[in-house]
Amino acid sequence: MTSPYPTPRIFVSHSSKDSDFGIPLVEDLRSVLGDESAVWYDSQEELQGGDTLPRKIVEELTACPVFIVILSPEALASPQINAEIDLAWRQKLSESGKLILPILYRPCQHIREDLQTLQVIRFLPPKSYKTVFTELLVALGLPTTTKSKDYVRSPKDPARAIIWQMISQIEAAFVERDWPMVVRKVKYLLKQAPTAITPTLYRMQGHALLAEGEVQLAQEAFNAATIVSEQRLAEGNTYLSAKQYKKAIAIYDRVIAWDPNLAVAYSNKGLALYSLKRYEEALTACQQAIHLDPNLAIAYFNQGLILEKMEVGRWGEANQSFEKARQLGYRGQR
Repeated sequence: MTSPYPTPRIFVSHSSKDSDFGIPLVEDLRSVLGDESAVWYDSQEELQGGDTLPRKIVEELTACPVFIVILSPEALASPQINAEIDLAWRQKLSESGKLILPILYRPCQHIREDLQTLQVIRFLPPKSYKTVFTELLVALGLPTTTKSKDYVRSPKDPARAIIWQMISQIEAAFVERDWPMVVRKVKYLLKQAPTAITPTLYRMQGHALLAEGEVQLAQEAFNAATIVSEQRLAEGNTYLSAKQYKKAIAIYDRVIAWDPNLAVAYSNKGLALYSLKRYEEALTACQQAIHLDPNLAIAYFNQGLILEKMEVGRWGEANQSFEKARQLGYRGQR
């Protein structure tokens, strides 16, 4: 896809808990800009307190003149997100400068004072997604009209906006432990808009049912969450087999957002990144898969493929990975 407009490179800082909003937003921005690489969005697991930012994140954040941070209670409590904001501010105050745009996705009790001095784009009711997305384009200095009728693929009609509002209500009820409200609203949403139900919502329903003593129904909800993740994973694998690697990665990112502990999604994403010759990112994805499941043979095999293509001196590590994959029962061919 192409665009006649200037293409700013944008770094999107976010909590993994907000990817159900973040991924569609990034897809919309990429569609408007006409460049898949114009928006950098990482779905890897967040750092814990005391960790340092990975080199890749620092490099990408530094290279992008625009920094967007998606604000939510989880994001503002994340050491990594706060470290990224701190780095963005240092770069904003440097000679090169940087545009910082906070996006308020869910209500927050306390927003950092430095961010309150900036224009905050508020994706909150009663405004529609499309209205606020247009405000974001204006803040980015981009035209707000386009010949493409579907440049905003996220909720842009009243019915869809109501669904988003209901999802926000379910999340708020879950935080407040209003279990009857969670069960009732998820059940209603299942009836009215079943395709809007994500594994995360199924899990919320499962936990709420457990709290209500409905063990069997809770298990059914947890099983449904697994089924949805597996269906999307299979869709990603289809794109991977068809060599449509960017589409495969987008789906794996969404699956990871839903289920951050699904090792095979990281492994398959690593293979797709490897096929695009994005070896550093591919290696990180496979390492995460192995961290989550040390017995996942395919993750070691994929890691070996990646290490073979990296700088001189990693052949030994590659052979060790292949040997580990064989020990775990992998019988595929290189």
